[in-house]
Amino acid sequence: MGIKFRPTVVKTVKQANGTTARTNEHSYMSAASVEAITDMLNASNTPNKKKDKLRKELVRRRVPINEQL
Repeated sequence: MGIKFRPTVVKTVKQANGTTARTNEHSYMSAASVEAITDMLNASNTPNKKKDKLRKELVRRRVPINEQL
């Protein structure tokens, strides 16, 4: 199972016959852009556990890590 980037979002779509269909939208780390990962890494409110996962993803992609302290 891939690493989650953001929590799962449940999308609700109203259909023509009056019922609703729900679909889950997942966002995984491997599908996120490098820019989005670095923005989340540099954010002050990101927990350390999540920052470690973000750093590992950047190392996997061979992107240099420039953290702002």
